[in-house]
Amino acid sequence: MDREMPGLLTREGLNFLYRSEHGNISRKSWWLGVILLDSVLFVLLTIWFAVSPWAGRGLDERAMIDGRTILAYIYAIVLAFALLLIAVCYVNLTSKRFQTRGFNHLPAGLAGIPLVLLLLAGGLFWIHLRVPDIISSWIVYAAIAASVLALMWHVVELGLRPDPE
Repeated sequence: MDREMPGLLTREGLNFLYRSEHGNISRKSWWLGVILLDSVLFVLLTIWFAVSPWAGRGLDERAMIDGRTILAYIYAIVLAFALLLIAVCYVNLTSKRFQTRGFNHLPAGLAGIPLVLLLLAGGLFWIHLRVPDIISSWIVYAAIAASVLALMWHVVELGLRPDPE
């Protein structure tokens, strides 16, 4: 390892894990970093599922200016920003683990391939629900399968395989 990993929940540890793609981390540190990101994501999405019924209402259901709808859309903006920040943190964390595994020749941005595939699959799914004649179902399922395979590859390669000697 290039440098010693500081404590995970310290300021230095969080900076090391999430702010730069340089360095090496162990399998345990990668799992702890992913679990921390997933925990934050779980909390944010739970809040979104609680407030999302207030969003997307027509004027026949509520007044033109409704406080709950405004709060729901403000939260949607905050959630979108947080999702982008979590994605960047995941790419930085995963880049460190790829370096430890010996994939030094890969650009750091390729650590985000599962996230890009998930974004593509989500977009195709969203379009397919609204305009089913434009996007075939098999394309949506193929995009979902590709993103699941990429995520599984990350889990196996980065989370289950031991560090090289």
